[in-house]
Amino acid sequence: MQQRKLSSTEDFYIKQLLRIGIYKVSDKQLYELSKIELQKEYLAHYVEKSITKVLGDNELSGERYV
Repeated sequence: MQQRKLSSTEDFYIKQLLRIGIYKVSDKQLYELSKIELQKEYLAHYVEKSITKVLGDNELSGERYV
């Protein structure tokens, strides 16, 4: 299988996910995922957890802001 060239953004997402121990998503290696799929995983594991840490279990954590 020929490996495609990763953009710097994809490389960033892969490095960050590997850093926290994410090696596969839906039985696919990280390098096999599209840029959008990598971004979704990154947001799910980094941003959502960071927001939860900042807001904690107070009333704001259950509300949605745009």
